[in-house]
Amino acid sequence: MTDQPGEMAPETRQLIGDVSERELVRRHVERARAFQHRQLREQDERCRAQMAEIKAQVAAFQQQFPPARH
Repeated sequence: MTDQPGEMAPETRQLIGDVSERELVRRHVERARAFQHRQLREQDERCRAQMAEIKAQVAAFQQQFPPARH
């Protein structure tokens, strides 16, 4: 165990260190996933806005130049 009152045993200190490291890794992974999710959502919104703009341009073009009927 320990020689001094209030001092942690090396095994306890190691266990706390392992738990702390796992918690740090878990938090990092959680933040990284949240960041990636935000990035993908923003990219999706930009793509959807571009698609809406392209569709509007196609519709305007088709009104200006209707397809030839045979």
